[in-house]
Amino acid sequence: MKVLEEIRDDAQHKPGCRHDATCLVKSMDIFETGIMTVFCGDVLQRFTPIRLMISLMIQDPQIDISSVISLLDSRIEITTSQRSRIDLRTLNTTSH
Repeated sequence: MKVLEEIRDDAQHKPGCRHDATCLVKSMDIFETGIMTVFCGDVLQRFTPIRLMISLMIQDPQIDISSVISLLDSRIEITTSQRSRIDLRTLNTTSH
């Protein structure tokens, strides 16, 4: 992506080449936005039920603290897993 942006911005390249680079950068931006939308939707779908359960459990006067801790740990695991997936995607796209 960085190379395409450099070609797009470099007046020494032919106009056709710069135009192609501009189009590819725009297409990749749209694709990246789509991927991030799906990813964020996935994360939100996983967090919402856990957040609601934690909220209800915390409000319960007979709270079982070990259950709340388990739910919070689950939320941390999901976040860590998703973050690792993002890191791998970023690593793969920047290494090319």
